[in-house]
Amino acid sequence: MAFEDVEKSVDSGFPTELFKFVKGDVNVGLFTSADQEVVFAANTYVPSLIKRTQPGQTGERLQANIQVTVPRDNEIVSLYRIIVPSETMFLTIFRFHRPSLTPGPTDTAVFWQGRVRSVKFVGSEAVMECEPLSGFLRRDGLRAAYQSLSNHMLYGPDCTVDRNLFKVEFNIDSISIDQLEITSTGLTSTPAPVVPAVGDPEAHFYDGGGFVERVLTPEDKRLIVDFNETGGRDKITIISPFESLGTGEPLRAFAGCLRTRGICDAKFDNVVNFGGWPFIPVRNPFESGLR
Repeated sequence: MAFEDVEKSVDSGFPTELFKFVKGDVNVGLFTSADQEVVFAANTYVPSLIKRTQPGQTGERLQANIQVTVPRDNEIVSLYRIIVPSETMFLTIFRFHRPSLTPGPTDTAVFWQGRVRSVKFVGSEAVMECEPLSGFLRRDGLRAAYQSLSNHMLYGPDCTVDRNLFKVEFNIDSISIDQLEITSTGLTSTPAPVVPAVGDPEAHFYDGGGFVERVLTPEDKRLIVDFNETGGRDKITIISPFESLGTGEPLRAFAGCLRTRGICDAKFDNVVNFGGWPFIPVRNPFESGLR
């Protein structure tokens, strides 16, 4: 019997839900409200103590928010225990009816989709505040500004620069107690093909959005906020710590961009794709008059 027929029936339904948590392109959690494992779309969902609130069915967007509650030692909420993950975690809830534990596409429906906004730990439980995808559609998107700096996202589709040409791979030699300062002899500020002289001596290789990512989990990234060369070893400071980072772990660092036309040309040889207006007049005739 198809899902819709069972869902509308008076007493034939045995509703069961699947909770799929995704971060980047990785499934970080597959849980089911059933008491046995469920296989759906080549994924195995494991039984878990998990519950949710009912989404409202009104015209108000906030009424469609839900709360998902799990034990505080659940692997999903452990990602939020120390710091907020660098990438958004999305949740899809599928719904089907037993007795089948291998439901097909016609036996299953998407009940809810959205993102995890925050996690609150209450006693032995953790409560995830989740916002539906419709919340994204009602927000103002980023617009290109009339400015001298480039509007393009570094390494994005409009920028077109290949980030692998501006990548440094290294292993951690030491890390500070707060895990914000990472030191390595393999970390260099000017790898090929970058020319050290980029027109501005203060424009460092990592300035303007340089970032570092873990090799084992590339979706885990941190912004580089400072760089120092001391005693033959280079040290970067990141904006927030990684979880469980240790010496010897491999990392990748990528160059930043100050988004000026000069840096775009000299550092990345990409001025043809520069996304700003560098020749905007700096003098306002309405303030200084014509002369």
